[in-house]
Amino acid sequence: MKSFCYSLCILLVAFVLGSCKKEKGTVPSPVEGLKAHGGRNRAEVTFDVPGNAKSGKVFYGNGSYKTFTIEDPASPQRVTIDALPEQEQTLRVVTMNEDGQVSEPRAVKVTVYGSKYESGLKPRKWADQVTHSATSLQFLFDKAIMLETGVQVVYTTTSGSKDSVFMSSSLHSIDVNNIDTTKPYYYYSVYKP
Repeated sequence: MKSFCYSLCILLVAFVLGSCKKEKGTVPSPVEGLKAHGGRNRAEVTFDVPGNAKSGKVFYGNGSYKTFTIEDPASPQRVTIDALPEQEQTLRVVTMNEDGQVSEPRAVKVTVYGSKYESGLKPRKWADQVTHSATSLQFLFDKAIMLETGVQVVYTTTSGSKDSVFMSSSLHSIDVNNIDTTKPYYYYSVYKP
């Protein structure tokens, strides 16, 4: 009987202490729609967060991270990580609720560009130019160089304002109308990022 009373007292104390504990919220769900965009020694991640998330972290490198606060969980979140080395990076995102509970991580790979990448870039070769009229030219180019997104042609219009036209990497020629051929014009290749 003594052991029964002793067991009952322990059970009662455990029940009272257990019911006094603060009820913790649910662990936040992982982020959704995680995407990354690489830049020059930087990367930006965009993602959607669960409604109960209040803050989070983006992990990169060997345990480094950037903390962010969630102002509006209904809006897509954007976090930029600077000073990244030029290489493929894996970025991991977690969110935390107000109790500090952490979601499962979600990861995305991204290529970060730098001076090594830039030193290998070259402009597309200009092949020829055809004059259609005093204010209309056609520029002809060789094939696009790998990773080029296109060519930008910058010129002055006949009214004296600066303008430009873009030719995608899949094309080899572009017509430029309303160009003042007495003023200098030039082109440059456009690359990622």
